[in-house]
Amino acid sequence: MVLEQLHRAGMRKDQIRFLWALGSHGAYDMIAARKKLGDGIVENYAVYNHDPFQNTVRVGRTPTGVELWFNREFMACDLKIGIGCITAHVHVGFGGGAKLILPGVAGIETINQFHNQQFRDFSRTGLGNFDNNIMRTECDAAGDMAGMNFKVDCLVNRRGEIASLYAGPFRATHARGAEDGKVHYGIPYRTGYDIVVSNAYGKANESAIALSFLVMLLKTGAQGTGVLIADSPEGQVPHYVFRAWGSDYGGRHFAARGKGFIPLLMKRLIVLNPAPDRTFLDLVCDNGDAEVVKTWPEVLAMLEKEYPSDARVAVVPDGTVQYLMQPGA
Repeated sequence: MVLEQLHRAGMRKDQIRFLWALGSHGAYDMIAARKKLGDGIVENYAVYNHDPFQNTVRVGRTPTGVELWFNREFMACDLKIGIGCITAHVHVGFGGGAKLILPGVAGIETINQFHNQQFRDFSRTGLGNFDNNIMRTECDAAGDMAGMNFKVDCLVNRRGEIASLYAGPFRATHARGAEDGKVHYGIPYRTGYDIVVSNAYGKANESAIALSFLVMLLKTGAQGTGVLIADSPEGQVPHYVFRAWGSDYGGRHFAARGKGFIPLLMKRLIVLNPAPDRTFLDLVCDNGDAEVVKTWPEVLAMLEKEYPSDARVAVVPDGTVQYLMQPGA
């Protein structure tokens, strides 16, 4: 539909390009591009990865002082259209809107400075915390300064299909989609479970996000058992800001999880991963703190042995896009 309208307005194929707004995540290959865009687009239009380490241009600063450097190709375009989705997000409350710009097409130092903003006031960030969110404010300022002209956003269901669609100015699509998303992605507030199963489905290669549900829903006092499902054969996404890039170091915001971290949060952590590797838990815990298995029957056997009779159980269908609503919401 977007391409149809652009061509109807007189634009040629060589005037249109696609740019993956991956921020500090690893680059896409063309297999991923064909899955996302289809063969027709990949074979007829230029498709570029974003490189946060070079070929960026300075645009200015946000009101709080974040230095804004953006993708050179993006900034050279006369018409800037963003296409993305809105899901609950650990920093900006709900993704979507101008998050496609910051950190999406930003330079690495800009991205680092952006993530520093969470330390100003943690109470004004977090999953589902959209209103008065200090990090969303940074995104909005960046969207204005970058000159994003039009935004298409959507909510997705548990099968990854479009459930609601929004199009227009980025602030409007983000606000409306986030308001609907509070109900669409929200899980009623309950706690005190013996067992919590949190599935990293929509963002399987960012499974650490789903860990938060284990912490929030389990019994307090590190009593319960958490099960994290991380079925991502390609591994966890490379992240130049948060993930490890060596034996004891990583990106600017990498925080090594020493052994003994998980026992402070729960009695036991079981991770279901059919294709594990030695670094996939670097955002979660030390490898010695988790019991990694490859099949669901193995998980069930461990749980049945630990809880031979009754147990209070919560299952989170997608711990990477949903969020726990506040009490009384």
